[in-house]
Amino acid sequence: MDNNCSVLFLSCDSYSDVLKQNLFLFRKFWNDCPFPTFSITESSIFDDCNSLCLDSKKWSERLLYALDNISTDFVFIILDDFWPESQICSDEIVKYLEKMEEDANIANIAFSSMPNVMNDHCIYNSCLRYHKGWSLVNFQVGLWNVKALKKLLSFKENPWEAEIYGSIRARFSDYKFYCIKKDDFSPYEYGKGWLIVRGKWNLDEIKRLENKLELKIATGERESDTFNGT
Repeated sequence: MDNNCSVLFLSCDSYSDVLKQNLFLFRKFWNDCPFPTFSITESSIFDDCNSLCLDSKKWSERLLYALDNISTDFVFIILDDFWPESQICSDEIVKYLEKMEEDANIANIAFSSMPNVMNDHCIYNSCLRYHKGWSLVNFQVGLWNVKALKKLLSFKENPWEAEIYGSIRARFSDYKFYCIKKDDFSPYEYGKGWLIVRGKWNLDEIKRLENKLELKIATGERESDTFNGT
């Protein structure tokens, strides 16, 4: 199974500073990662992964290009601002992968707790989500069946459109979507996207991470602001 999954970081050139620091933490907290690691941007090259590039501003088109150039059946997707905050256990990830290999209709297992779950339909610390619920297609950190994800994407969409319209398309499919029962079970601890808000560094989140991880975050010329969680 180890050779049948890849890690894919989704980013763009304007967020290459964010991804570079994410990759540093990824190697720190998952230094025994058994999977090949890729990134997709317009043109940015990184030393810590296999850099895939497509000169297109269409987010979904870049993602589809990356999926076409990854040979594994499963992909572990991470957005550029979803930074890991603790050690990642390969054995835990593999257990979820084994469940996906056993059932080809499982499209996604999200490593974030979500609403609209069926608590009586669970597999290894994750629960099936109601098929008519929102955000069936989501880009929280998690595992995807590559064939399923490609069928649910449209190359013209941005990340938010891919989630909204992809979820509508998912309702007309036989695919299954799971999420972990609660965040304490997540094999990948992260801040769920509060690091960058409306294109700016979130100062509250930067302070929290710097204290927790005992490091200095390089903000460069990117604007910062305090959002107070809103």
